[in-house]
Amino acid sequence: RYEYTPGLEDVDALATAGQVHGWIGDYLRLGVTASENEDGDLDRSLQGFDVILRKSADTWLKLQSAQTDGLETYTLRSEDGGFEFFGDDPASFDDDSGTAYRADVSIGLGEVWSKLDGGLTAYTQDVDGGFSSPGHATPMSRKHYGGALTVPVSQRLELFAKLDQVDQDRGIETDAAELDVAFQLFRNWSLRTGVRQGEITDHV
Repeated sequence: RYEYTPGLEDVDALATAGQVHGWIGDYLRLGVTASENEDGDLDRSLQGFDVILRKSADTWLKLQSAQTDGLETYTLRSEDGGFEFFGDDPASFDDDSGTAYRADVSIGLGEVWSKLDGGLTAYTQDVDGGFSSPGHATPMSRKHYGGALTVPVSQRLELFAKLDQVDQDRGIETDAAELDVAFQLFRNWSLRTGVRQGEITDHV
C-alpha cells in the first residue's frame, strides 16, 4: 500500500471526524459517526448511525445506516509495482450521494433449544450507487447477503456451512457456497475437509 502526499503543490485540506457509542443498560447500544472532508473544490461528508440489541454474547442484532455526499476517500491502485496509479475519479462523485443499510444477526442455537449447540449468523447489506466510505466506493448499487451455520454433531465432529451472494446493478453477480466437516482426531490434532462452489455472472 502507498500513501501519497503532493510535494510541489500547496495543500489546502481539512478533515474532521468523530464517533460516539454508548450502552443504555446491558442490552442496547447506540452509536453515531460523522465525517467531513474539505479538499479544494471537492467536499465530502459521511453520517452514520448504528444500534445493537444484545441478549448475550452469542445472540444479538446489529443495524447500521449511513449517508454520504461525494467521494469520501480517494484510493489508488497500481498494477506495475508503483510506477502508474489508477483509481476512481473524485470529480465523478462530486455531486453524488448515496445511502447504505446493513443488518447482522447472530443466534446461539443453545439459547433457542437446550439440546442444540452451535450458532447461526446472517447478514444483508444494501448500498446505493454513489455511496462512498473509507475503502468503499460504489458507482453502481450493490446488494450483499449471506450467512453461516456451525453445528457440532458430536464431541469430535462439527459441520460448518456458509453462503454469500453479491448482486451489482449492471455489474457482476457473485454466488459462493461452502460446506466443511471438522473431525477431532486427538487432543491436539484435527482433520478438516470441505467443498466450495462459486459462480460469477457478468451483467455488464
